[in-house]
Amino acid sequence: AQNILQAASLRDYFAVVASSLPQTPGRYEIVARAVASLEQQYEEIFELKNIFVIGDTPSDIKAAKSLGYVSVAVATGIYSLEELAGHQPDILLADLTLFQNFLHKNRE
Repeated sequence: AQNILQAASLRDYFAVVASSLPQTPGRYEIVARAVASLEQQYEEIFELKNIFVIGDTPSDIKAAKSLGYVSVAVATGIYSLEELAGHQPDILLADLTLFQNFLHKNRE
């Protein structure tokens, strides 16, 4: 995950990067632990709308939605854009470089 973010020039936007294998049970727990770690580190509770879970599987979308976070699906893995769209992510991208445009637009 870190290499992918680096290649897309996005690594600097993320203080924590957590990842797992597709067969990891309880993927939402990995996400929840990463957020809890950040909130403890920054001594701040983050608004749900400001927490983005980026992934390339339906499990990533499900994890984000189960916790109330913004799901960003990227068709860079084995799932196509159409397959990911069927799981109704909040943001759907063909590749991760497009997320940088989204971040810049929403920071202003």
